[in-house]
Amino acid sequence: MRFWHRQRLAALIADDDKPSQELCEFVQVCLDAGGRLTSAQQRLLIHCIDQLTARLQPALWRDDQAEYFRTRDLLTVARLLEAAGTTNPVSTSGGQ
Repeated sequence: MRFWHRQRLAALIADDDKPSQELCEFVQVCLDAGGRLTSAQQRLLIHCIDQLTARLQPALWRDDQAEYFRTRDLLTVARLLEAAGTTNPVSTSGGQ
């Protein structure tokens, strides 16, 4: 997440694209919270993923390849965020 946040995410955010703006906010919240999202945030993230997935259609590739790749990258970030927000932390104590 930190790599996407520092190196790539800003280039993917568009002023007129609410899902990309929300995703940027979710990434910051996730980083601030050590990977956790609240249940409400997870629901909003799922809604954002649904919107991005609906956009990622073959017609988008044909009509605007740059937008296709931008949407695909946003969806990648969203899926990583979804995994980070729902994965249980791994214990390194060996059960002790």
